[in-house]
Amino acid sequence: MNIIRKIKLESLGYYQCKDIKEKETFEIIRNNFFNLKKVVLPNYNSIFWFKDDTLIFEHDLIFNMININKNLIIFDFSNY
Repeated sequence: MNIIRKIKLESLGYYQCKDIKEKETFEIIRNNFFNLKKVVLPNYNSIFWFKDDTLIFEHDLIFNMININKNLIIFDFSNY
């Protein structure tokens, strides 16, 4: 089952998170990647996605690349 489906089922009470790490992942996704506002500027070859006033990511249409806000990238090196 994909993670978005698990998040939806968890919010409805039909799914229980396996551990605290999965719960934290759900919270990061729910807080940063749901309910985004799409902004397309004329004469600009990118699509911007915002949450409140924060740029979450940009889709560059020329190079077909996605640039993610570096402040949202979280690494857990505790297991390495």
